[in-house]
Amino acid sequence: MILSKIIGENVRILRKKRGWTQTRLAREINKKTKHKKIGKSMISNYENGLGMEAYMFFSICAVFKVDPDEMVKGNAKFSDDEKWCGFPKTLSDFQKRMRKNIKNAVNKNNIRKQDFDHGFDDIAWEFEIFGENDNLAEISSWRYRNKSEILGNLKIERLFVLSQCLNISLKKIVEIRKVRFYEI
Repeated sequence: MILSKIIGENVRILRKKRGWTQTRLAREINKKTKHKKIGKSMISNYENGLGMEAYMFFSICAVFKVDPDEMVKGNAKFSDDEKWCGFPKTLSDFQKRMRKNIKNAVNKNNIRKQDFDHGFDDIAWEFEIFGENDNLAEISSWRYRNKSEILGNLKIERLFVLSQCLNISLKKIVEIRKVRFYEI
């Protein structure tokens, strides 16, 4: 199953579990983010697997206070006892955290361009991230990791594959953590 469909199904499950409409979820996301406002139609698009920007993915995880790494799994198990916090509040904060942590992972693992490109393509196919018509050369472009303005518009599918290539969790990329009992 394509990743965007898995994420969409998990968004739908979490929304319905709370008894929320798509409009209510959009309102909750708009309260959390300062980047752009979304409406019911965008939630519908997300739930139908039409893809989303990584920043919006983390915004949805923040609203539901769920583990982003669990959100990308089929048949995900979301615990009511486990809550996550520390999500970036702005797009620029998200971009800074992501750039820093991806750069650190690349440097730590001493990854060369050709190794990265090859690994990226293998993982993209393994996880069935992209459809037949997607251009993997564009998707795996090495320069992508250094372009901050592009990173803000990064699709969650690309970020997921980056995390797999770099062996870094989605949580670590944006520095979120479990809520401690006194933070609730």
